[in-house]
Amino acid sequence: MEEYMLTKFSEALQPLLYSELVAGNAVLNFMEDWPSRGRVTVMLAKPFKSFRDVRRLGLLYKQLQLGNKLKACYMDPATGHLLACKD
Repeated sequence: MEEYMLTKFSEALQPLLYSELVAGNAVLNFMEDWPSRGRVTVMLAKPFKSFRDVRRLGLLYKQLQLGNKLKACYMDPATGHLLACKD
């Protein structure tokens, strides 16, 4: 993923993204204005390597049932940005 893209992504979610990359996951897609205008979503190619209790950081975790599109995501409520993973 290009560095300029990260400047647009939630600072609160960046440590989670970096830890997934170090653990061997890869960025599949970087989407602006998805799922709605003003949001940024980083889609990982594989399921999250480890679960993190992120409530203390002010982030939300959701498991999703969207067919083969999304399995789970972390969300920054302050920005609406998502770090999501595929099934």
